[in-house]
Amino acid sequence: MAERVCVELVDDLDGAPAQSTVQFALDGVNYEIDLSERNASHLREVFRPYVERARTVTQRNDRAVRKDRVARNKRRADQREATQRIREVAERSRAHQRAVREAEEEARRAELAAAAEASAQELALSQQPPAQEAPAQPAVDPARPTVALPQFSSATG
Repeated sequence: MAERVCVELVDDLDGAPAQSTVQFALDGVNYEIDLSERNASHLREVFRPYVERARTVTQRNDRAVRKDRVARNKRRADQREATQRIREVAERSRAHQRAVREAEEEARRAELAAAAEASAQELALSQQPPAQEAPAQPAVDPARPTVALPQFSSATG
């Protein structure tokens, strides 16, 4: 199946058939308008005194555009690198703070353990019966076997 597309230009001012698209710029904005020959010549006639006294502006060359792009990319890379360095310093700071907190907690646990140990020793000493003189040991008869009996304390604890 074949298809044919026809584009018909219509004058944007009066709706008559247009012969050309006229491009112009004003205040840094580019415009284009479809005009008939009569309206296009009228537009050019209106602009003529201004165009005669105006300066032409050359487009920036590709080298300058490329140079600007390179400078912008370098600036962005430098900013990313600086951001990364800041993040690394912040992470080291957080790690140092964690290490200090853990050391302080370990020191507190060691203090509590030492205090608990001291309390346990004081309690053990306070519950210990007073030292008594050892009873005289009877003479050991080698013919009789020796039996050791456990000693029981009546102290409650």
